[in-house]
Amino acid sequence: LKIAPNHCHARLLPDDKLEHIRDMQRAGLRPMMVGDGVNDAAALALATVGVAVGSGGAAMAISAADVVLVTQEMVALSHVIGLCTEALLLIKQNIAFAVCVKLITMFLALFGMLELWHAIVIDVSVLVVVVLNGTRVLNFDPSVSAAPTMEGKGVGAHGTLLGHEETGPVSAL
Repeated sequence: LKIAPNHCHARLLPDDKLEHIRDMQRAGLRPMMVGDGVNDAAALALATVGVAVGSGGAAMAISAADVVLVTQEMVALSHVIGLCTEALLLIKQNIAFAVCVKLITMFLALFGMLELWHAIVIDVSVLVVVVLNGTRVLNFDPSVSAAPTMEGKGVGAHGTLLGHEETGPVSAL
């Protein structure tokens, strides 16, 4: 994982990290802060997504974060983003499928083309399909994921602020 040099802001003081995050938010970006120490806690809490790294990290950083990675391996962050992207895709598929089938079912029922037992069978079938589709996330393989890669948007040292295609530029703190 790499960070473009022009997006790296290393060795910032806690107040500077907060100001950088606020600047990004004022610009309409949704920053992600990655850190592991007490000095990162406020920035982790302020960022749209705060990620605490390492199980030995400061308790304040862990409690302020939205996500805690229990490893120092920064590639895990890429895997987590890929997994979340895959899960979100499945959620959207399930919602779209269930709503479409239920709307069609309601339309057919309103015009007397379905009996009650037909509607019940359709409803239960939709439930089964949605649950089975949702379990596909259990087979997630980051090596074949269609999720955005972290190339050029990756994470370097601890205390890193980054974004992805929806959040804007990557910055390291």
